[in-house]
Amino acid sequence: MMDTKDKKQPVFMISVVAKMLNVHPQTLRLYEREGLISPQRMKSSRLYSMEDVERLAMILRLTR
Repeated sequence: MMDTKDKKQPVFMISVVAKMLNVHPQTLRLYEREGLISPQRMKSSRLYSMEDVERLAMILRLTR
């Protein structure tokens, strides 16, 4: 089981998260614009943590 610190570590690129959640990357960008999620930035890339992915999964469950 992951500890809290590991879950907050930004490791996934937007394309990977989109595939994991079966959504278009534009959907993830929209959620970020709306303030529902705040991925870390590394240069011009967004990096999502496991905690971010879990939050996005919950948002998707609630909106479907």
